[in-house]
Amino acid sequence: MPRKHTLAYVSQEEYRVIAIISSLKDYRFTFFLNQVLGIDLIHYDDIAYARSGDVMCTYSWFCFHDAQLHTNYYLISNKHSGGALLATVKEADYLLLIKNLTDPDRVKQLVSDIRTITNVVTAFEVQPQSVKDMNALLDTNENHEMEQLMKK
Repeated sequence: MPRKHTLAYVSQEEYRVIAIISSLKDYRFTFFLNQVLGIDLIHYDDIAYARSGDVMCTYSWFCFHDAQLHTNYYLISNKHSGGALLATVKEADYLLLIKNLTDPDRVKQLVSDIRTITNVVTAFEVQPQSVKDMNALLDTNENHEMEQLMKK
């Protein structure tokens, strides 16, 4: 019997995005982020993303699944020698994508907690609807997550 494949649309409403400016290296920043937020982001293979002119760049990718709250956290570096992952927030060093966060006040608390990390200049919420390439990033993130889960 033939298999039926469906393509799921990734809704921006499912995601909250926090942009973070920090001079810390990704592994060091993730260590502190895990401590402050009480999560366990794990580094997986870097995510490949096509920049303008079909230039592929790779960005650090960390992931944590909170089974209790059914919430997923993704930390993606925003900087590469080929350019920023999201040019709209090119000043950000990292993007924290949070999927299925049901408590809107929790985002404000996360931003506040992130700002307490030494060497974090600032953190701020980004409205996914205001970012030009957000749908492409969310699709790429979902595909990358599936690839990483299949490797396990």
